[in-house]
Amino acid sequence: MGDLRPLLTRTAHVLGWKEMGPQGNRLRAARHDDSGEAFMETGILIRWGAPRPGREKDSLDLFQKSVDYYRGLVADGKLGYFEPFMLGSGDSEIETGFFIIKGEVTQVFELLDDQQHRDLMAQGSVLVEHYRFDMLAVGESIKRWVGDYKRGLSAAGV
Repeated sequence: MGDLRPLLTRTAHVLGWKEMGPQGNRLRAARHDDSGEAFMETGILIRWGAPRPGREKDSLDLFQKSVDYYRGLVADGKLGYFEPFMLGSGDSEIETGFFIIKGEVTQVFELLDDQQHRDLMAQGSVLVEHYRFDMLAVGESIKRWVGDYKRGLSAAGV
């Protein structure tokens, strides 16, 4: 994997994080606790709908393979959090379930570059309907987002 520093530094600027930390592989939160050691987290939301016709068994196999993979990354300390969710109501054709994945920014960006993760994502797009992922603002970055929204309201005279 190539050097992620330029991409992380640009992302840090957009989301209000400080430059690379003293360890060289972590981004510090722009706002951190008194110890100064709170590192910025980010997350990924992966969601999916019904299996494509004829792919039901393959989609269940992919679900289990994905759960095992992401739980393994958490156990190995390469991610901070993973949890699968299945929806008990709503339109299961469009959205049947989702994963929430969280970690330090560098961990999540390394995951996005990981071949096994990319293979799982590609398989998901083939096996199930409405397969997608979104980046999440979590922790300290939510405070910045709320502050930006308040300033936007004020600027709009609302």
